[in-house]
Amino acid sequence: MNPTYEMSGAGSEHADKRQRQRLTNQLPILHRETQSHDTAISTSLVEIVPGAGNASQELLCKNSCTFYRAAMTPANRRRAEPSVLAAIHHPLRRRLLDLIYIDGPATASRLAEATGELVGNISHHLKVLSAAGVIEEAPELAKNRRERWWRVADTSSYSWSIADAKGDPAAELVAATAEDANLAHHVGKVRQWFDMRYEFEEPWVRAAYATERWLTLTPSRLDELSERIEELVREYADEPSEGDDAHKVFFFAHAIPARP
Repeated sequence: MNPTYEMSGAGSEHADKRQRQRLTNQLPILHRETQSHDTAISTSLVEIVPGAGNASQELLCKNSCTFYRAAMTPANRRRAEPSVLAAIHHPLRRRLLDLIYIDGPATASRLAEATGELVGNISHHLKVLSAAGVIEEAPELAKNRRERWWRVADTSSYSWSIADAKGDPAAELVAATAEDANLAHHVGKVRQWFDMRYEFEEPWVRAAYATERWLTLTPSRLDELSERIEELVREYADEPSEGDDAHKVFFFAHAIPARP
């Protein structure tokens, strides 16, 4: 199945035209670089996975209005093509990526056990991720020719902006759908924490963090702010905590032009 169409989902032709027109109307706003706007910035830090881990790769992406920051592309990131966005931003495939990233290489059987999905379904989604270059096989881990292990590919960090579509309606639609899925993923992690925080000791409940501010910025200063946040987060990612009280923490940040 073409992951782009799988991503965009079913919808009427008229709905697609309205969506494309809405996106096209927004593009001039995204390209203005000299005006100053009020900007809402929101950052959150949410504990999501018990147990210490040693993963040091930066996972996945940022986009023009999300964590996943503004529309810059750091040198260590790859600009995501629509097919990559479509592959990543599917709820189950996103979960598979998280599992492989957090727990390390896995087989379809192991991922099926972790998610409660059928092995055949997991295999299909792993093939989609592999075709997009997001994951790759780890043949050195296989005990026989039938066993297939998967790991996060070397290029596991992606960047995209709806402005990258440059008037291509199909690409704009994929990018907008990816942004919606990305936001839903972030909100889902926060709600997950709300449901499970009572299982944690008080220090974790107090440490979980969220903040918001109204700022007045130009695009260049917002770029500067996002870079400084990225550098700080990268420092913590490169030096993971150790000990019995260390847990995986999900961090995300949004900074977008907004109105009260």
